[in-house]
Amino acid sequence: MLQWWNYAAKRWKRIYRDDVYVRLFALVLALVLWFLAGAEEHVGVVERVVTAPVQVENLSEQYALTVAPDPVQVRIRGITPLMTLAERDTDVTVDLGNASEGSGTYSVRVSVPTGVEVVSVSPRWVGLEVESIVEDVYPVTLAFVGLPEGQALRVVEIEPVQVAVSGRRSVMAQVAQVVVYVPSIGTDSSFEGDFAPHALDVTGRVLTAVSFEPNSVSIRIENEESGEDTER
Repeated sequence: MLQWWNYAAKRWKRIYRDDVYVRLFALVLALVLWFLAGAEEHVGVVERVVTAPVQVENLSEQYALTVAPDPVQVRIRGITPLMTLAERDTDVTVDLGNASEGSGTYSVRVSVPTGVEVVSVSPRWVGLEVESIVEDVYPVTLAFVGLPEGQALRVVEIEPVQVAVSGRRSVMAQVAQVVVYVPSIGTDSSFEGDFAPHALDVTGRVLTAVSFEPNSVSIRIENEESGEDTER
């Protein structure tokens, strides 16, 4: 009888212990299901529209765009925690590796983080105009700013006396001259410095979409009232 009692007690302890594990597992599972159900609106799948700039890739150095492409609208879908990252890291690119001078239509490519889906892109194609980069050489003309009436200046040195100007073909067609603006030297006997050149059209308007080589001109001038003779 005692042996039977001991056996029954051991079996009861084992069943009770196993039942505790089952109960704990069921409790944890219930908590997880409750959390998912209560947080459904926070982790559910949502859609958002992202306005993304278009980045140009692989455009040859001998070409340039006349106008930058407009941003595109990208509709993306994903779970809420990923969407903030996706809005920041959505990349839109256009490959111009095969572009030639003139107008063309190019497809856009969209890249989003893993776990996010691209639903639509508007527009899917963008029209772009490509122009060749051309270069020409122009002599440097000095323009003195704020020169007092009656003051005469003598240019001692200009280095270089001409510069190379490069830009899109349509812009370069407008270049009439290259000017360096030199501030007044006042009563100083001499003055020297490095100044940036500017490309002007026939009306005197400064053209900004060009580059220069070199991008500065060294100038040394004298007030003619000075007795020094520094002319080379």
